[in-house]
Amino acid sequence: FQGCKALSSIRGVIVAAITPFSARTNDIDLNAVKWLAERFSKASLAGILVAGTTGEWPLLRDDERLKLFKAYRENVGGTRVLAGVMKLDVDSSISLARKASDIGVDFLVSTPPLYFKPSQQKLRDYYLRLADKADKPVIIYTIPSKVGYNIPVDIVRELALEHSGIAGIKATVNDLHYIHELISEVKTLRPDFAVLAGYGEYMLDNLVSSGDGAVDAIANLVPSLPQAIYDTWLDGKISEAMRLHRALVRLALIVRRAQSLQSLIKTVLTRLGAPIEPMVRWPLDMESRDKVEFVAALLCSAYRNYLVMNAQCWS
Repeated sequence: FQGCKALSSIRGVIVAAITPFSARTNDIDLNAVKWLAERFSKASLAGILVAGTTGEWPLLRDDERLKLFKAYRENVGGTRVLAGVMKLDVDSSISLARKASDIGVDFLVSTPPLYFKPSQQKLRDYYLRLADKADKPVIIYTIPSKVGYNIPVDIVRELALEHSGIAGIKATVNDLHYIHELISEVKTLRPDFAVLAGYGEYMLDNLVSSGDGAVDAIANLVPSLPQAIYDTWLDGKISEAMRLHRALVRLALIVRRAQSLQSLIKTVLTRLGAPIEPMVRWPLDMESRDKVEFVAALLCSAYRNYLVMNAQCWS
């Protein structure tokens, strides 16, 4: 293994957290961040991905990301903080990663370079340099729908076997075969390497295949539901895990049709009485009122026990 950082891994449910803004100032709402952090901790989630795709990272300045990392670190207790440090170039990612490490985050998360597609050698070099220069374990983040390409499994395998500071991968792909390949070709060779599905509805299949869990945006709405799937699976209650999985898939099929996932999550939480303002940054769209009312009513009827908040529901 290259690198001197101690091996570190993560398993379970990680929420891809929204970034709350103030409608008056357009700044980050730190009181809302504290509310979210306490809510996620109460649900016993394994971690919180801060400033990821659901957190609108391309629309955040570096100082805002660092403010978010610090606010979560101060309010989550033992829940681990995963800091999104993706930038357009490796030196900027390294600079942000070092500052995030100084704050005390637990993991650094980064997509591969954007806009210009790198060669496979440059792709390897990007993650090796990030893992070398940063002081925390790195999680690879592949999301071809946003970046424009997927990271080949053989590159992930090389990185995992070469550098102990590369701790896992968040695979936000609509491709279970790719996730299965990661488990078969990487995790079997390095068991502590975390293979995390990027969609909660793939978590149970990932666990059955010997993966490690999921990073899930829908956990912003119902954090206890994916956590219950994970817990019942660990307890060997397979039928119950499958029942809960079906409930999560039902919700995911509705939520992922939103024109703006970030707006839908924030506006539904607002509708249910959370101290979250329905504010997203330009050029994201606001979700339609009909869709918001439909999802809010569904949560209040079928998913109320998983909200982890005193929702303002109605009969």
